[in-house]
Amino acid sequence: MMPHPTFQSEDSTSHFVDGYFPPQPPPLMAVDTETITKLIQQLEADRKAYLSTFEKVHETLAQVLTSQPDGLADIRPGISHRPTVSSFGSLVVTKAEQPPSSPKIPPSTISRRTNPSNRPLDKDDPRKESIWSADDSSDSDDDESYFAQETLPSKEFTEDDLIQHLMSHDWDKYSMFILQDLLRNINQFGNGIFNKDRQAHQLDASHDHADIYHVGTDGAPLRYSKSGTDDGPLATWEALRSINIDPSRKQAVGRIITMREPPPSLLAGLHLTMNEYFDMDSIYRLLINDDTPTKMITKGYLKKDHRRQRSIVFVFKYHTIVGEGRAPLPWQSHDDALSEPKEGHIPLSTCSAVVALSLNGRPSHTLRRNSRKTKSIVGHIYDPFAPWHVLSIQAFPDWKSSVDAHNTSHHYVNGPDAFLGAVLAEYRDAIKRFKEVHRQIIMLASPPNKSIFDSALRDELLFENDKFSYSRRYFWASQAIGVLVTEIKAMILAYKETFNEEFWTGEHKTLFPGTQDQSARYKNWRKKLQHTRKLFEKEIALLTEVMHMYQHQQKEIKGLREWLFSGTSVLESREAVNQAKITVEQGYNIRLLTFVTMFFLPLTFVTSIFGMTNMPPEDSFLPFALTSVGICVPTYFIILVVNNVDKVRRWITNLELFFTHMISCAVPDKAEKMKKNLHEQREKQVILKEGP
Repeated sequence: MMPHPTFQSEDSTSHFVDGYFPPQPPPLMAVDTETITKLIQQLEADRKAYLSTFEKVHETLAQVLTSQPDGLADIRPGISHRPTVSSFGSLVVTKAEQPPSSPKIPPSTISRRTNPSNRPLDKDDPRKESIWSADDSSDSDDDESYFAQETLPSKEFTEDDLIQHLMSHDWDKYSMFILQDLLRNINQFGNGIFNKDRQAHQLDASHDHADIYHVGTDGAPLRYSKSGTDDGPLATWEALRSINIDPSRKQAVGRIITMREPPPSLLAGLHLTMNEYFDMDSIYRLLINDDTPTKMITKGYLKKDHRRQRSIVFVFKYHTIVGEGRAPLPWQSHDDALSEPKEGHIPLSTCSAVVALSLNGRPSHTLRRNSRKTKSIVGHIYDPFAPWHVLSIQAFPDWKSSVDAHNTSHHYVNGPDAFLGAVLAEYRDAIKRFKEVHRQIIMLASPPNKSIFDSALRDELLFENDKFSYSRRYFWASQAIGVLVTEIKAMILAYKETFNEEFWTGEHKTLFPGTQDQSARYKNWRKKLQHTRKLFEKEIALLTEVMHMYQHQQKEIKGLREWLFSGTSVLESREAVNQAKITVEQGYNIRLLTFVTMFFLPLTFVTSIFGMTNMPPEDSFLPFALTSVGICVPTYFIILVVNNVDKVRRWITNLELFFTHMISCAVPDKAEKMKKNLHEQREKQVILKEGP
């Protein structure tokens, strides 16, 4: 191809493309060094002028494309649009202006536009063109030999095939649980499976169920799914059910399928179309089993199932906040208060994603593994540059999923490159979700800033109420953070254990090893791995920072909980002291009342006797006085003894010692023995009284 004449300087006489200069006729005469220098300077000026003009044209085309979604084809036929420039000479020209001896352009700079197709999903799609890269990868230096070149076999399925698959496949309990609506009503799909989901799709807040890309020999992803339509799952099924059936179009060497909260009809369609490449039953089991942590399954090459031998699966498991207008899928665990949201509550739900890679073709390596339990196992390793499929199933009831993970300027050299891009996108989305949960927990558990000015609010936060609101809130927040920290650690561990130094240097024995005849392309693949490693390490560093934020917040919540317990304990202690004082005062009053009652009780008894009507009347009070003394004095003495037991015992002991001393004068030995016994008894009583 040659540049358009308007893109060249007036003084320029040479046409160049991508830094390539056509052969010039031999000079008629020798030139000196000064002439050569002037020509080089003129050439440099021409190059700068061309680049400046090209950038201006690009900006103008970008503005026009923004205002007209039908693309550049309506403005000027024959010019393919590219957002960025990767090399100095990436010119696009019309076919009529291309000379017969035009040099070969690297395929990474060739437009993906082919002959018009009758497929409904290909019409009026502004994202149909391939997109170019300007990142720190090796795309600008790649030629076609560096990319996977073997195309996928053509496949096409119909709805009748899908219905037959639903009726004949031996479903396990996990797949049956996901597809229960379809399997129960399989006899009601006379008009088609996707017509039922079409009405529900129109009522859904999200019309982006899937992104499906076909990747050609230049590595550029070409989108085949069409979002924002009323057809919903039907449009996705049309893009999913076939590949490479039109020989007039660019054939795909790989396919990227991303499903977000797919309905049962699309899950069944995935099972039909991808079951040849993936063990879909095990993928669905990983998707809905909450006991599975975040991990990467890389030991499939030792399994007997050829689908597991050729595939690698990365599963993500953690929690997210249910988005506004969204609802968890029936098989996802979620908060029981979603139907009736409460103030000061965070609606969490389990979420999961499965990213899988399948490589076609025949095995390129065999690996024998010895075991003490079983016989030696021979594993099969597949060529990383074989035709490939990347499958990503996302079940996140929120709005945080990236919808442009593959609609970028990156060109994928092979299936592992696209697989790593999908895994990297999941890490980025996970960081966004973890940050949002962290923000919500801070708003829930941390005291508001106005508490430093509001004394009533401080007192409310310092002391627990009768409903234990703050204790329950701090306990839930601390437990939730503990679970989330465990999930973050599992994600970091899955990265470190899988993507080790051997993997990033391309020397891993089982993860995408190359062969001797792939030295150049494998060297380029290693170069791209280094760039991908930097992107992963950046996200892992951010994820580690988020984990530290959670741990710090957990310490603060524990501190708030301890302060709450301390304040509540001090308040309860003060109340207990006040109650003790009241109890002591009540006991003193009761004791005084008892003494007064005991004082008047004997007198009341005496007066009741002499107040009887059957007693003979006498003028003398002597019987009354004697009776009062005879009853009151013993009663008061008994009360005195009962209330002063220790003093009475001491008096009795002293009295016994006095009599013993008096008797010792007549009988010294017996008196001394009695005195000794009395002292021993007194010491025992003192010991018993004081305790051990």
